[in-house]
Amino acid sequence: MTVVVFCGPTIGADAVVRELDATVLPPARRGDLLHAALGRPDAIVLIDGYFDRTPSVWHKEILWAMSQGVHVFGSSSMGAIRAAELASFGMVGVGDIFEAFASGELEDDDEVAVSHGDAESGYRLGSEAMVNLRATLRAAEAQAVIDGATRHSLEAEAKALPYHERHLQRVLVSHEAKFGLSEQISMFRRWLPQGRVDQKLIDATSLLKCVAGLALQGWQPKRVDYQLAHTDGWRTLVDRVERRGRVASAGPIEPQLEDELLARGLLGPTLAAALVRLLAEKRMQHGGVELGARAVEAVVEEFRRERQLLSTSSFDAWIGAAELSQLELEGFFRREAVVRATRTELRRFVGRAAEDELRAAGSLTALRAAAGRKASVLEQHDVSAPSLSEAGLSEEELWAWHFHNRLGVDVPESLSLYAASQASSLDELRSAVLRDYIFVHRHQSVDRPQVP
Repeated sequence: MTVVVFCGPTIGADAVVRELDATVLPPARRGDLLHAALGRPDAIVLIDGYFDRTPSVWHKEILWAMSQGVHVFGSSSMGAIRAAELASFGMVGVGDIFEAFASGELEDDDEVAVSHGDAESGYRLGSEAMVNLRATLRAAEAQAVIDGATRHSLEAEAKALPYHERHLQRVLVSHEAKFGLSEQISMFRRWLPQGRVDQKLIDATSLLKCVAGLALQGWQPKRVDYQLAHTDGWRTLVDRVERRGRVASAGPIEPQLEDELLARGLLGPTLAAALVRLLAEKRMQHGGVELGARAVEAVVEEFRRERQLLSTSSFDAWIGAAELSQLELEGFFRREAVVRATRTELRRFVGRAAEDELRAAGSLTALRAAAGRKASVLEQHDVSAPSLSEAGLSEEELWAWHFHNRLGVDVPESLSLYAASQASSLDELRSAVLRDYIFVHRHQSVDRPQVP
């Protein structure tokens, strides 16, 4: 079982791994849980998370994680709040703090908020959580250290402070300034070193023990009965998380994969095609192209037709073979839409670059001469957009002639896919082949085309 735990000021990484075999990450901010879920862990445990000046973990990334089969648990702090809010959708909460939020006894986010240092400081606390102050005061009342009236008064003093200024000692000083010295407060001060309650730590430890028990038993993927709407806000978050993933994964081709491509004569073509994808990604990152939902859907439909993935089962099989999650699939097709748009636009601007490529290959002069002869013959016969009937061929006969006779290869299984690989549509390819057929049959001295 693989488990990811987000924590910081509530419980340290060393304490987490004593209870549970897990990957420990810092307190979560918006996008972090989605990023973790893309790694397809069995479970995600949310304990600590940022808020206030840092965007908080979004409910939708938790819902998406669960829809992908990931179990999500929460307790203590941000985890308790999100678990209470999403319990009806399947997020599991553990601990007294979660129960208080779930029942409505607690409602304010500041109940669990604290100020703290960074990771290098060990998330050193700069204030105390209100839930811990409440738990400590109630424990003192239960042990007859203070009475109910004093507890209520101290709780009110603490709640009135901003979360980043809450310290029990400050509350006691303020209380004594208002009401004078009392035996109860003196007793409470003496009781505190041994009696203080860290409810957030207690709940976090309980949750980790719970998840450890489930991990030992093994669990099936999470099942949910809701569907997520892919809104503009969601797509924006997905794009940001994907960009982070692309930066993290940037680098050379895997050595073994590169070696296999080289052995099969595919390394050069793959690199050339990958350059176009890199250019398209740059355009996407810098807002160089606008994609509506319908534009992406059209690319999905076109992609499936090209590869004859028309049935749900065949498309699902392709998704599995492509090693894509549902979220990654959406990102793939957005990038594919940009790649196709980029290829179309490149044809308007790459004239000199294409000529240089043909010069380097030594085929520019021969290809220019062949193109000139063809244009001359077609002009003489007033042919610009010939049809199959004009050529006297069926569709099958045209493609058999083109691939067998002209190129010396078999007809591709998918003509649409072949056309896409040539950065053209099937209609555009058909027109070019028809012109070539008519030229050949009206000008018998034509050499076989040279392929650069």
